[in-house]
Amino acid sequence: MREVSRAIMVGACELACRYPELSLEDVAGDARQLAEMVARYGMKDARKEESVLMAACWFIGADRNLSPHGAIDKALMLWDAVKEEEGQV
Repeated sequence: MREVSRAIMVGACELACRYPELSLEDVAGDARQLAEMVARYGMKDARKEESVLMAACWFIGADRNLSPHGAIDKALMLWDAVKEEEGQV
């Protein structure tokens, strides 16, 4: 849980920096909702879950029109690409 809490904090910070018009409570809530969505994917690796959550927050920060599911899917594709490059898939 510690990894996810850290990822929520970092993700909320990313969203707050990209969307300063939102309150800190709003961005924390958004990051928590993303964390809940990521958790539903049932990843067994806490490091992967943390990385996917943080990447999804970055993707949403970069593209206001990207859906949460789209951001998570994109983050999972990035995870796979990185792991494939490392030969760990």
